[in-house]
Amino acid sequence: MRVLLCVLLPLLLLACSNAEGPETGVPGDSLAPEVVAPEDAEYEVFLVGSMPDTLRGRAHFGDVVDGSTGKPVSVVRLDIGFDFGGGIFLTRGDAQFPAPGTYPVEPFPADSIRNRGVPQGFSARYRRGLNVNLRATGGTLTLETVTDTLVAGRFEIDLEGLLALPGGTPREGVVRALGRFEAENRGAGYIIGF
Repeated sequence: MRVLLCVLLPLLLLACSNAEGPETGVPGDSLAPEVVAPEDAEYEVFLVGSMPDTLRGRAHFGDVVDGSTGKPVSVVRLDIGFDFGGGIFLTRGDAQFPAPGTYPVEPFPADSIRNRGVPQGFSARYRRGLNVNLRATGGTLTLETVTDTLVAGRFEIDLEGLLALPGGTPREGVVRALGRFEAENRGAGYIIGF
């Protein structure tokens, strides 16, 4: 009996640790954000490529100051759970968003935003703790609504950079992010590196 219990218990624990979560459908060892019910989510992003995942959560927009130029940068911030410095950041090197339309996503400088500044057009970053640091290499952003209180749209952005599962070794990776968002004007908050 003891031998059977010693064999079955570890197998049961292993099966539970790799089970798919019912709300997100992503593996238990993924980088899934805090689960937000789809009807309450202000954004949804599908990641394909080196790190497949589905992200849902809160979205907001506002301005931050580009540390290298001292100029305001418009930011739509897609929060990732409780990671105060992480998220997907859709940036524009200007103090306001343009009219609704489709815009190209420019490559984000590979070295550092503090050394090169934020691109004048739209660009993007995806950061998650010490595990993910990706920058845009291209894509499109479509703004569907632009008011003083709401910025809404969709995007398809190619990202590259370093990523790792928790406890894993960082490696170079390429990810395509496909998403939709409805961001309210609640400010962009503090963003490390800006």
